[in-house]
Amino acid sequence: MTWKFHPAGESAFQLQNHFTSKTFAGETVEKPLQAVTQVPFAKESDKRPVWQFTKLTDGTYKITDAKSGKALTAAKGENGLSILLDVWHDTEEQKWELLPIDPKQLTM
Repeated sequence: MTWKFHPAGESAFQLQNHFTSKTFAGETVEKPLQAVTQVPFAKESDKRPVWQFTKLTDGTYKITDAKSGKALTAAKGENGLSILLDVWHDTEEQKWELLPIDPKQLTM
């Protein structure tokens, strides 16, 4: 997916999808594992989710929800791949690679 990064603090960003203009967030109910879904990108910046990016020694990133501190985690399930919020376990499923892309080169 391709995201616009809107600065929201030191190494913190609000993310907006280039194609849908939506963002993503964890469920509002506190659970050990929370599903992450696309949600509207609120007009008011204080109502948007904030994601903290921490560069790891291998060049990948730990991406955590600024409110809960839980990390984005890829999980294989019956219906394919899903993205969850989970406590940091330092596993490959929680390490993300970021690739710079020129938005002018994007097509649908």
